[in-house]
Amino acid sequence: MKNGSLKSQTATESDILTFCLGLSTNLLTDMLQQAGLDLKRDLQSLVDRTHAEGLGFLTKTLPTMGKAIQQALLGNRLSIPQFRKMRGTVIPHFMKGLLSRCFSTAGEIREDADICALTDLIQFCFLHYKLEVPYDPKTNDKILNKFVNTDAELPQDFKHLGSADVRLEPNILCLANELIKELLAGFNPEDITPRHGPGAVATGERPDQKMQFKRIYEPVEEFYPAQEFYFLNARHLFDEWDKYWSLDHVDEPVAKVALVPKDSRGPRLISAEPLELQFIQQGLGKKLVAWIERHPLTRRKVNFTNQTINRKLALRGSIDGMWSTLDMSDASDRVSLALVARLFEGTGLYPFLRALRSASTVLPDGRVVRMRKYAPMGSALCFPVEALCFWALAVACVHVGGGVALGRAKRSVYVYGDDIITRGGYEESLLQFFHYFGLRFNRKKCCYSGLFRESCGCDAYRGHIVTPIKVKRLPPKEFFRRGPSSPSRRIRGKKSVPPLPSIDGAQFASWIAVSNLLFQKGYYRAADYVKTHIERSVGTQVPLSMRDPQRTMLNPWEALDNDLRRLKADEEPITISDSAPLWYVRQVPSLEDQIDHCRLPRRRYNRHLQRYEFHTFVLRPVTYINREGNSDWSELHRHVIAGLGTKPYQYAYLRRVKLTRRWVSLAY
Repeated sequence: MKNGSLKSQTATESDILTFCLGLSTNLLTDMLQQAGLDLKRDLQSLVDRTHAEGLGFLTKTLPTMGKAIQQALLGNRLSIPQFRKMRGTVIPHFMKGLLSRCFSTAGEIREDADICALTDLIQFCFLHYKLEVPYDPKTNDKILNKFVNTDAELPQDFKHLGSADVRLEPNILCLANELIKELLAGFNPEDITPRHGPGAVATGERPDQKMQFKRIYEPVEEFYPAQEFYFLNARHLFDEWDKYWSLDHVDEPVAKVALVPKDSRGPRLISAEPLELQFIQQGLGKKLVAWIERHPLTRRKVNFTNQTINRKLALRGSIDGMWSTLDMSDASDRVSLALVARLFEGTGLYPFLRALRSASTVLPDGRVVRMRKYAPMGSALCFPVEALCFWALAVACVHVGGGVALGRAKRSVYVYGDDIITRGGYEESLLQFFHYFGLRFNRKKCCYSGLFRESCGCDAYRGHIVTPIKVKRLPPKEFFRRGPSSPSRRIRGKKSVPPLPSIDGAQFASWIAVSNLLFQKGYYRAADYVKTHIERSVGTQVPLSMRDPQRTMLNPWEALDNDLRRLKADEEPITISDSAPLWYVRQVPSLEDQIDHCRLPRRRYNRHLQRYEFHTFVLRPVTYINREGNSDWSELHRHVIAGLGTKPYQYAYLRRVKLTRRWVSLAY
């Protein structure tokens, strides 16, 4: 079952609408009952408008209401379109019970705003915001044209910054350049271990073909010779000397842009790099990330693997306003080659960055674009280069433009990708000067007034986390199975075991996580609604446990970071380790009660390990064997790169996992 096949994995449009409406109805019932409010009018309005407007009411209209609420938390007046208002107020009739607990009749946030009501409102509005529903095909052309137009707007140099009216900008660039040179002093870009990434490549090789190098790109060859980096050692080169001489010499690499499904607003644009270029990019990118995260100048200031720091600061900023969160617009598409050349000027790294860049890309409609940007999303160097540019420019803007001491400026800027955090009041310098360098902020997502902050998937207000659960995956067709499930099978005369369901493993794991998160937030009806459909899809009951396998052995901040990562469904889809059991996490009081609630047909007591075990679902990657094409040397090279656990000639399909069963402990 392939991920791109919508028809084979999802239900009909009518079934999807019915399921999503049922989920929203149960969620709203949970909220209004807990708040002690009347249910009938709001529930009826939800049903009527969903039937009248279709799925768009849940995926577009309600999120518009949620965005209006978030803007009101930043100090703006509440303005919710598309809903009839109560007479003499800006409060709509719909959800008026919860809204009136948070906002005055004039639309201003109340000093005694009910945090629980506010959390419920945001959750209800954004529940289906990221749902992967089909979008208008015309949106593809808009996304591609925006990509081309944004690239055409980027500056090719910064000579215009010398005029009298913008005299501070050259000083900002100079200081940012000095910061990067200080950071990269001693960095050796030649000492890398190349590796392949998990994604597709522009040249079209499958996972089992990625060690079959076919091209030598002239710009790359100057810095990373094929003899040294395409082969494991000298003996490997000697044994495959004919392959080396058969490599094609290409003047420059060309990337390929692909459109991948995102949500109802349209697809996401991502770039696939050529095989050989990606191989080297991954090695340099990995070393650059490790260097930045360990260097005293940027340690805990520029992060790539730990979002907890930004989330803590966002939570702290929502209490006293001492930290502001800023969000870039089209971040990777607006970092120009000219900006990278200026900021990395004088460093030993820049020639390598220039050589590992695809100068052109092919769009899905066949157009070839000569890019002014450094690299689009998809390049292994895009993320570390853009983060370093943002950090250096932000520190320079705070120091030069804001008049803040350089040492304090360095301590006042935190960056994770395109999420920037500065001390309150310093954001004005960034908002004032960044656009001179071709960069833009998403003003609607920049939080520096009021007490609402948002960074790295953490939405916070007055010290409370109000991050909503966002359902991303469509319900699979198995959720709507009618009639008896497939017959069970017997194993060596033991209890009957239902066959493995045909549901996609990633979908199954995602909906298990949604049910657990809804229950964890106190939305019990909604959690059980999802649970009922999951069990219908698999033809058997899934066990319950008090312990979440994804939170085992985590301290409170790590557990919070784990939860927020799974809530951030737009950037990081809900995933579960392939070794962790899939079950419902519920607060069951005792071990005996847990055993009673674990209703799988097969369970046992393992006397050797002295624990109860259950035959439950786990995820495994979908793999295949291919012994043709790759030589033993290539397989050894792959094993050395990938590390232990790599099986010879076994490869995993991209982004495909399957369900299987194994014995796991109740107290995993």
